[in-house]
Amino acid sequence: MTSLSVAQLPAAGPDPSALEAKRDCILVCVGPSPASARLIHAAHRLAGDLRAAWIVVTVDAPDAYPMDDADRQRILDHLCLADSLGAKSLRLSGNRVSDEIIRCAQAHGVSRILVGKPTLRRWRDLVRPSLVYDLICKSGRIDIHFIDGAPVAPSPFLALQVHKPAPWTWHLVGAMLVVLVTLLACLGQHYLLPADLVMIYLLPIMMTAFRYGQRPSLSTAALAVAAYDFFFVPPTFTFTVGDAQHILTFAIMFAVGLVISHLMGRIRRQEQEARQREQQTDALYHLSREIMTLPDDTATAQVITQHAARMFKGDAALFLGNTPENLTLAAATPETFFPTETMLATLHWSCRHATAAGRGTLNPLDGEITVLPLITSHLFGVLAIRTLDPDFFSASQHHLLVAFVQQATLAMDRARLSREAQAAALLAQAEELRNALLSMASHDLRTPLATITGAGTTLRDDTENLDPEQRHELLETICIESERMERLVTNLLDMVRLESGTIHLHREWIPFEELVGSAMVRLEKRYRDGQVTVQVAEDTPLLYVDPVLFEQVLVNLLDNALKYTPPGTPITWTTTSQPEGVRIALHDAGRGIPAGKEEYIFEKFVRGPSAAGIPGSGLGLAICRSIVQAHDGTIRACANPTGGAEFRILLPYPPQPPVSTLEGQEATGLERARCTLGGQETTGPERPT
Repeated sequence: MTSLSVAQLPAAGPDPSALEAKRDCILVCVGPSPASARLIHAAHRLAGDLRAAWIVVTVDAPDAYPMDDADRQRILDHLCLADSLGAKSLRLSGNRVSDEIIRCAQAHGVSRILVGKPTLRRWRDLVRPSLVYDLICKSGRIDIHFIDGAPVAPSPFLALQVHKPAPWTWHLVGAMLVVLVTLLACLGQHYLLPADLVMIYLLPIMMTAFRYGQRPSLSTAALAVAAYDFFFVPPTFTFTVGDAQHILTFAIMFAVGLVISHLMGRIRRQEQEARQREQQTDALYHLSREIMTLPDDTATAQVITQHAARMFKGDAALFLGNTPENLTLAAATPETFFPTETMLATLHWSCRHATAAGRGTLNPLDGEITVLPLITSHLFGVLAIRTLDPDFFSASQHHLLVAFVQQATLAMDRARLSREAQAAALLAQAEELRNALLSMASHDLRTPLATITGAGTTLRDDTENLDPEQRHELLETICIESERMERLVTNLLDMVRLESGTIHLHREWIPFEELVGSAMVRLEKRYRDGQVTVQVAEDTPLLYVDPVLFEQVLVNLLDNALKYTPPGTPITWTTTSQPEGVRIALHDAGRGIPAGKEEYIFEKFVRGPSAAGIPGSGLGLAICRSIVQAHDGTIRACANPTGGAEFRILLPYPPQPPVSTLEGQEATGLERARCTLGGQETTGPERPT
């Protein structure tokens, strides 16, 4: 077994990237021996002296190192020690440890390999070359360093060891299988050869080894040899061997059973480990996939506790905070789980010292829970788990627990960064809006103010030199520029209200003619008689809108059309009933909209390429879109087939209006016989203005 861990120390100098390529890399091979901890400390000191990256590796090779639970626990302690010293630990798998180490060293650009001094007898190298011998033969230009491995204390992490001796019932099952095979062999001994009988007795050995492991299979092998000798070797029904040749048969039979039990036990162990790794990988995958899409800390904490309770078969709670005083419960599964006073003391101790505490650690503190801190650049909080599952403290479960805590920490860190990024984006957006408003106010408001000031000063100072026509012209200029400034200020205030989300709709039932008529009255000085036409379909229902806000939509659209339409060209309002709602359209014969800019012109402070010399702030269409969307409608721009531009508003059908409104509507008729728009009286569904 060997283990590997990498820690990169900061390089000094003006060009860190250039120095990084020249730095040494040290690889440390560790195994289940307690002496491996000394190798890790030696590698840490050497890496600090050389300012080198260092790696700690462990190789799972069943052929070379058959391990039990105690060995796996010691390897886990070594890897935890390497992590605590700043290393990156790796676990490799392969049939030959030396091959995997050399392959890893070449992949990471390792210049030195640290191993412990060999402790085996030299004659063992004649039977099977040692790891050190293999590394020396295969290392090439990589230096090999030998360190004396005096035992040291294990790393301060999980100290609880779990031992599971084979139950006596497993041995009993093996004995029953031998009895069953013996009965079958007795029934068919007249038809079977002695070699066939030997093969039959190998069946219970293989079955026991595959199902229950190596130790029950060994007892089954011994019992199978004894049963074959007692029932089928002359003289029968005694353990006396009449022919010495049968002794060799017994030895080969037991040896074959031993090899079979070893191989079957290894297959079974590898199958269990593969299934366990698959389950752990699947659990971590589902955890990471679910927490990566969560919007805030509360939802993330809830998912983390749910997965922790399910994976570790117990209760879980997540506390957020970086000091014991500000720890707050973010989520718990089940919701009724809350630590007692003793558990809270363990939580506070773990938070204060930023280390694991509670049951199963070297800091038990008389607690019933296991507390693990969530740490990246700083402490986020602590995760508390209460479970009675004995497998929770095994080496393989601890590996899952460490990976789970790392995933949970990254998820909480991601939620924090997402929240900070969102706040920064809102701040940048507010700053951009503020700068744009200031820029627009300093430019667009200055022009009408200068015009008003100039006209007013002329009226004040040159009254005697002005004739009535000039005086009227100056007064008209003051009124026009005042209205223009009023529209600019109104647009600014409306945009601020819409951006802040403080706008509230006060809907009323109102005919479209009344809204468009009021909008046209506000702009009647901007167009000539007959230039604007209103065509209302007979089946157009009443609109369920906020009259003040929706009138502003119509005013902005008409004002935009008048700006970009040559004087005297027609502008037409139309309404039609569509299956999805009421469509209101404004057609003009102006300059049109450039292709691909249909959606872009609805952004704030965006003006068309032909807007040079035309006054405006670029807020009118943005306000229209916000108000229409507040009414659950849509607005879009497109090219008019006859030339110019067309703006279409689609409002969903309103709920059924009150009965009194329907009665009043029925009394007047759908044709709305008479209405006054812009000072002209019209009749019928098509009413020019």
